[in-house]
Amino acid sequence: MPTLKLIRNSKIIALVTFLLGSLLFSVQFLSSESSIAFVAFFFILIAGAVNSIVVILLIIHYIKITTDRGRIVRTILTVALNVPVALFYTWFFYLLINTMRISFVNETNSIVGGITIEGCDQASYIERLSVGESKTVWVKINNDCMVTVRYKMGAIEINENVTGLVPRNGGHALTFKLGTNQKTRQ
Repeated sequence: MPTLKLIRNSKIIALVTFLLGSLLFSVQFLSSESSIAFVAFFFILIAGAVNSIVVILLIIHYIKITTDRGRIVRTILTVALNVPVALFYTWFFYLLINTMRISFVNETNSIVGGITIEGCDQASYIERLSVGESKTVWVKINNDCMVTVRYKMGAIEINENVTGLVPRNGGHALTFKLGTNQKTRQ
């Protein structure tokens, strides 16, 4: 394959795999759908293999051809940049799959205070939420677990279950409306 065609195709492959990986990453982050994570995982494996083959072809071309070596090296570096990006995306996908992102929304008509979120061998605390205000808490799922919330409205202490049993790798985004015991999976 001529050098210029190999360089052009290599850059296209690097760009397309980067853009598709970034799109899958963004969709997974926003939706927390496990099916997206499954597709993204296999895409990362395939893209990693394709980019590795491209790098090997470029190295072979670099060894055989004495012209355009500078362009070949720059292209190798461009394609190789996808490796740390893929590693970061893989790490972050794993983090999302093992994390619940729970947005607590004050749907009451008064300030809610002393909000304690417990479960999955950890606890988080939100000092207060004004009417209509929300805050998001990330809960790491170490094993099968449940999440509860305890808070005060005036002098009344309220306890509510935020989730039922959540399995490891059951990460998702959830909105929990304080005072209504309503939850919505995002």
